[in-house]
Amino acid sequence: MAKQTINIGSIANDGTGSTLRAAGDLVNDNFNEIYKNGIVATREGLNKHLTQYSDYTKWVDNHFNVQSYFNYDKDLKNIEQYILGLDFMQGHENNTWKDMFGQSWDDWNTCHRMLPNLVLSQPALSANTLNITVNTSNITQSHWESVAGPDWPKSLPPVALADTTLPHIQEEISRIFNEVQTVTVSRDNYNFLKVQLPQYQQTQKELNNLVDNKILVTGVPIKLQSLTEKKHIIKNFDQCVDWYNQWVTDNNYGKLYLIIRIYSCVHFHYSANPIASACFAQRHRWPQD
Repeated sequence: MAKQTINIGSIANDGTGSTLRAAGDLVNDNFNEIYKNGIVATREGLNKHLTQYSDYTKWVDNHFNVQSYFNYDKDLKNIEQYILGLDFMQGHENNTWKDMFGQSWDDWNTCHRMLPNLVLSQPALSANTLNITVNTSNITQSHWESVAGPDWPKSLPPVALADTTLPHIQEEISRIFNEVQTVTVSRDNYNFLKVQLPQYQQTQKELNNLVDNKILVTGVPIKLQSLTEKKHIIKNFDQCVDWYNQWVTDNNYGKLYLIIRIYSCVHFHYSANPIASACFAQRHRWPQD
């Protein structure tokens, strides 16, 4: 499939461009094509972004008195403890994620990281697996209402769509929303999702409300793409690791990585029980994008 471009019209708000729904459909198609066929990264592009990241960190060190560094690998799984331990939080009453949203940070974070990988890492159907229909992304209520048919549910159930919705409606929903998919998961993961995913979706709605009300600038800035997804999408992944290591050697900045260690991390993403939030500590540490 060739790249599909959104029609933005001749001038702003002239009514000649793609509709919101048509534009969203084009975006989905383009990303589906990337996920299906993959991409080939270039050495020039990788070196450019690595150099920009290095220059940025040096600029920060030259202009600010940085007293605390957040290590994505080490600190993410203990982010509450990290924040509550900062100087400006001393003397304040601890207000945990669970206090605010009714779900622990570990459970929310596990759902957040697990959902994008469900399609990529499906085990074979067996006596120890089950199928479950889930919303693998964050479909907003306003988007749902703008396209919902008259006999659809009033909102998208976060799990078990097949248990509550007629087959022809399931087909309509899956056709419009690529994010709604039936996947095969282990029994442990199935039980985890059945319990935790509804609360995760509710928390996402509350976070979106905080953004809408200008309390947050953006949603929680946690990357949705895991190492598993990156390995799946980037066709010359091994070559990129070699280029990265050469850049580290040439610039004396960063940490060298053995490809076998990275592959062990990828395998961990495929096989680990998502309830174990320790997977975050095992992730490969790429510069933040």
